[in-house]
Parts: sequence; structure tokens; C-alpha cells
Amino acid sequence: MKSTAILLTEFSREWHALDRATRGELEARHLRPLVAKYADRLSVRFLNSVGFDSRFSHMAIIEAADLKDYYFFIEELRDSKLLADGHLVIRRIILGYEDGYPQFDEETAAGTIARAADGTSGEAAA
Repeated sequence: MKSTAILLTEFSREWHALDRATRGELEARHLRPLVAKYADRLSVRFLNSVGFDSRFSHMAIIEAADLKDYYFFIEELRDSKLLADGHLVIRRIILGYEDGYPQFDEETAAGTIARAADGTSGEAAA
């Protein structure tokens, strides 16, 4: 199932105090290679929202067919100089599945997911 994560992020004042060339160099060394590493498994887009919401300044929209790839990407992002040095802070993560409910209904009807008597999902059918 395809999942989409929206990361609401904020760059620190120290980041903005760096000149644009230095920020670009840090991005080129620490962010772009990570995105390229996962390019065959993830779609990653970055948006600037500084003029639209005071709670965060940027967003990343990440789409993944496998949540494991998304999770590994986030782990590597956390280890990157951008996050480790406090330049970038993830304020909130919003996660959703594309067409999750129709797929649930389809698999339930096919018997691959058992429904409990109260209509909720149970364990996978054997």
C-alpha cells in the first residue's frame, strides 16, 4: 500500500545566519545524496511554507510503497548533519495510506483479513 508522510519542519536561526552558499553546500553534501540513495523507492518533495504558517517553515512530502523504506530514510536523515547539528527540526509527521479503506474492504472480502464479530479487523486469516 502506498503511504504518504508529510514532515512539518523548521530550520534554526543558526541555519538562517549561515550565508546561502554555505547552506547550499550543506544541503548538497548531506541532504541530496540521501534523497538520491532512496530515489528508486521514495518520492521526496520539499516545500517552503515560511510565509504561510508560523508553526513550521518547510515541509517534506514523502511517498513510499513500503513503510520500511520511509523509516530507514528517516533514520538516516536523523543521523545527518542537518538534524544532528540542530539545523533542521522535525516538528510534526502526518502519515496516511492512499486508498487504505477500499483496500481493507477488498482484502476483507477476499478473506485475507478476518473481521471480528464487532466488524473490526482481527488477525490475518491462515
